[in-house]
Amino acid sequence: MPTVYKTNGGWNTFRITAQGPEITVEFNGQVTVHMNNGQFKEGPIALQFGNHGKEPGGTIKWRKMIIKTL
Repeated sequence: MPTVYKTNGGWNTFRITAQGPEITVEFNGQVTVHMNNGQFKEGPIALQFGNHGKEPGGTIKWRKMIIKTL
């Protein structure tokens, strides 16, 4: 597993920037997605968790959520 995905017991960090059709995702300080797609210029946002084929019901925690208008 790449080092960027390991937190040594800490929290992972995400920074998601969506401005017009441009979307950038940083995971633990490293850009993992950068795309330009007019399909996503506006609309709702949501938090999602994929359980990768496991049974649902596990605990999911989010902290220090900040949503800002750019």
